[in-house]
Amino acid sequence: MSEAMRNGIQSRRSIRQFTPEPVAPELLRELVDTARWAPSHCNTQAIRFIVVDDPALRRRLVEHGCAQVIERAPQGILVLAADNSDNLEYRPHYQSAAAAIQNLCLYAHAHGLATCWIIHLPRPRVIRRLFGIPRSWIPIAYVAVGRPSAEPQPVERKFDLDEVLAFNRYPWGRDGWRKPYFRIVARKLYYLLPVRLKRRLEEWINRRFVRQFDN
Repeated sequence: MSEAMRNGIQSRRSIRQFTPEPVAPELLRELVDTARWAPSHCNTQAIRFIVVDDPALRRRLVEHGCAQVIERAPQGILVLAADNSDNLEYRPHYQSAAAAIQNLCLYAHAHGLATCWIIHLPRPRVIRRLFGIPRSWIPIAYVAVGRPSAEPQPVERKFDLDEVLAFNRYPWGRDGWRKPYFRIVARKLYYLLPVRLKRRLEEWINRRFVRQFDN
């Protein structure tokens, strides 16, 4: 790997504060064009991208339970994958979409843009209704896109290489990662609330449950 490529990967950050300046349509097209060259399972290339530049539509997403950062960015890209796999264990459509999103974020960073990969989204059926998406497609993630309003702060990795790398066997024993069952149930209940109640709870939910970051 070239030093420039390595530095580009290591310096990319998720950004949550943007200027109001929109990204040119030509550059948005370049982002998606780069994203679509990512590997996809069995070369299905069954990924689609919807650019979201309508502020009212972004507000609707937040009202239904999206992360507030969606409104801070002047544009976003909703990434869809075809729901046509029989592999329910490893979800290849999710993995294919994730590879495309990584391409998009790295290309954006190389061109001085800020992105935030967002999966704090409403239920898929709500997104399908808002965007007119058929049931054969799954909303995978939303990528906020814009220009950073401040210089991003460095974020170190939590673990050294030797703490995450092993050969041939899993050596870490019971490492303390647990499923957050209470939060899983709480999230499901929250999404079932009517929109008017979500609006009233929006600020409190973000203060109490949404992690805050420097970037």
